[in-house]
Amino acid sequence: MILEKLQKLGLAASYDSCGGGKEKSLRDYGIPYEYQNFIYNYTQTSENVFVKKAIQGRNYFKTQKNKKLYEREEVTEEQRKALWGNMAKVLPTSEQQSLNRPNKCLLFKVLQDNSCMHDCKYCVNTTCKEKVSLEPKELADSFETLWKKGYTTGLFLSSAVHGSAEQSTEKMVASARLLRERGYKGYIHMKVLPDAPEYLIEEMALYANRLSVNIEAATTQGFEELTSTKNYKEGILRRVRTLDKLKRRADKEGKQSNGWFCDSGEIENGTDYRFKSFTTQIIIGANEETDKDVLNRMDSLYSETELYRTYFSAFSPVEGTALQTKNPESKTREHRLYEVDWLLRIYGFEKKTIETGINDNGNLPRTTDVKQSIAIANKHLFPLDLNSCTREELLLVPGFGPKTVEKVLQLREEKKIKEFNDLLKVGVRISKAKNYLNTEGKQTNLMGF
Repeated sequence: MILEKLQKLGLAASYDSCGGGKEKSLRDYGIPYEYQNFIYNYTQTSENVFVKKAIQGRNYFKTQKNKKLYEREEVTEEQRKALWGNMAKVLPTSEQQSLNRPNKCLLFKVLQDNSCMHDCKYCVNTTCKEKVSLEPKELADSFETLWKKGYTTGLFLSSAVHGSAEQSTEKMVASARLLRERGYKGYIHMKVLPDAPEYLIEEMALYANRLSVNIEAATTQGFEELTSTKNYKEGILRRVRTLDKLKRRADKEGKQSNGWFCDSGEIENGTDYRFKSFTTQIIIGANEETDKDVLNRMDSLYSETELYRTYFSAFSPVEGTALQTKNPESKTREHRLYEVDWLLRIYGFEKKTIETGINDNGNLPRTTDVKQSIAIANKHLFPLDLNSCTREELLLVPGFGPKTVEKVLQLREEKKIKEFNDLLKVGVRISKAKNYLNTEGKQTNLMGF
């Protein structure tokens, strides 16, 4: 009975993207077939946050806070190996050897309830004929069983809104609280529901390492195309502001637990927030919003809040929903928007720079990556002189990332760059970049434009 519930609630949870994959869990770790709906492999995603968090701790974030991500200190391979070893000592040992690798992040991902009061036109929960839910004890017992067998290293918990946002959130909070009270010190990610009360969001922050709220759309108009029962500004964006307020308060007061694993004392005093970051998700292609609309929203969120990152989900029609006949969105578009997210967060690009790569219809070209689209729109900036251009200018070059730019700058300090072979010798790939560069007044042709 419980297994059937988990399968249904895990399948419903799969429509929330945020990385991870069921098939990869089965293939890499030999997860039993009957568990495939609710065990996801997040090892290569940002959910696997404990490495940097545990190593760098609170002081790291104080010293690195105002730096761009590519300027921050990296965790060394020796530090990683040491942490993996420590983690292996904490995780339960499984009879299945493939599950005993410490470098893993297998999340138990389910909804608490799949019965929803809202009418989202894209959502599978509006079509579920069999409504099921888990009581907090049922969820905690199921998680503990999977944890002890080594099938999961953390919990990813969300829920449909059944009855009210307050009632549904209370059940989620009760589940997380029960796990912490039983001594579980591992990773928990919880979804903040639309219209969830602030006092419950604050309690979620005591138990969850990461919180997220899905804004689903980039504009009020686009949001209203998807649902008539939610309010974008009050029900959604206000929750983002609440998470931002809690994050800033925790940073200012130093009220955060260190690392992936928590001290049991933190449960008792109830003052240290566990959560380190919050994220959001936007559905692409379910409404008439453009890439420019999405860019504007992302830039606003990153400049005004402490949002960690944005996830995107290319719309795919679900049978029985109001949008079942709408064409699915291209995964290429989803990929282009992830590139935009990377340029904003990692490279430190300004919105106005990215906007130059957007066409007259407000969208990014599908056939070229975003950096190349920007370069094509700014031909007057190229070719760049490798020996005199700035770091910011080098970051505009297609094929050059932050690490590559650092190599170029370091080489330039040692000697004058006379030919592209000088770059190749230090491991710089120039296949995409060479058309945008010159050395000592020499350049290749500009056919790349």
